[in-house]
Amino acid sequence: MNNTFSAKRFGMYFLHDLRRLWANAGLSLLILGLIPVIVWFVTGVYTVLTVKEWMLPPVEARAICVSLAAFVTVLIIPARTYGFITDKRAGSEWLMIPASRLEKFVSMILVTIVVVPAVFTGLSFISDWLLSLTSDKYGMALASFNLNDALDVSSDELHIAGNGFWFVYMGVSVSLLTMLLGALFFKKQKVAKTILALLGISFVFSVIGIPVIVNDLVDFESLFDSLGKVLEARPDRMEFWLNFFIDMSYALQVGILGVLIWFRLKTIKH
Repeated sequence: MNNTFSAKRFGMYFLHDLRRLWANAGLSLLILGLIPVIVWFVTGVYTVLTVKEWMLPPVEARAICVSLAAFVTVLIIPARTYGFITDKRAGSEWLMIPASRLEKFVSMILVTIVVVPAVFTGLSFISDWLLSLTSDKYGMALASFNLNDALDVSSDELHIAGNGFWFVYMGVSVSLLTMLLGALFFKKQKVAKTILALLGISFVFSVIGIPVIVNDLVDFESLFDSLGKVLEARPDRMEFWLNFFIDMSYALQVGILGVLIWFRLKTIKH
């Protein structure tokens, strides 16, 4: 059964995974997703106590707070949801669940990069939108943002798909899978050790990459010139190629992380 896939059995296991997500990280995810409400309430109470007037948080502050909440979500939710697998007792119980490794893997990936982002985004955007209906002074809802404008890449002919939110989602997915891999690899202090491992990997790549750039071992100038000529020849396709390279870059990272997670699951034994 280790490498088989049954839709019925997968459905039952996926529901089990969702219940585990709620049990292990549901409250944290709920609080993080309702950050717009918390910011609105704290700002209002503070201003009432200090200037005797209920004031609303500016849109920039709301965006920053939601971004920080998303960052915290990426750091803690994968470990809280699946970190138990490295524990001898809980991990052994997980291995004994009557579902194949493939079914567990697919469910794990769906929960991590589909369910968690969807719940967080839904809670934060919907709560922020509902608050925007309470007062004209609240400002625009975060869901109506066009991140192309914020990233300064938008023009009449060029923009990132999905108002830029697709770019953010893919980046968040890569980060979530990275933290998931760390949670499955390290037995204790999962978040801290994963961050240290990432810093170590970045250092190694810097040590390798800097000599390559400094010594011109790769002719990046010619490479960029060639790419520029291709884009200049078909300016109408520039938007397509921009989104294509972004998507392929993130898809490659997601694929590599997925493979590493799969092989890590194969090596877990208690």
